Amino acid sequence: MIKGLLSFYKNLINANLFCRKHHGNHVFGDFIWDVSKHPINHTLLAETIFQIMENAINNTDMTIVHKKLCILGDTPTSPPGFTSVLLLDTSHCTSHCYSDRGWLAIDIFTCGPTDPKPVMDCIEYEIKKYYPSLKCTYNKRHKRFHY
Repeated sequence: MIKGLLSFYKNLINANLFCRKHHGNHVFGDFIWDVSKHPINHTLLAETIFQIMENAINNTDMTIVHKKLCILGDTPTSPPGFTSVLLLDTSHCTSHCYSDRGWLAIDIFTCGPTDPKPVMDCIEYEIKKYYPSLKCTYNKRHKRFHY
């Protein structure tokens, strides 16, 4: 039984299924806060997060080719919060927030030479400076464009 499993995994490794190459990195960051204890003005939060993201990207070799911030919650079908995007020459950096639930998601995807993980780490650090009640629950890199 064990010999069979070892042979199976050896064949997988030889087939390059575990060792395949990739050409992009995608980092996801999730943040939460207790809205009952720490109510946050979602417009101010949106503008601050957007500026933090923009500053972090501007400190890399990536180039912002377009940017948009949309404050949400003005209609009955749109919960309070925001969504934003920085379109990059190598892909994107986005954020989405449900401020009534205390949820903020940020992602950075690049197929260029810049590693987005330190950029997300910088964003996390800056968010905590402005909003110490926000807790990062997820900050991980995922390889993309496997071949």
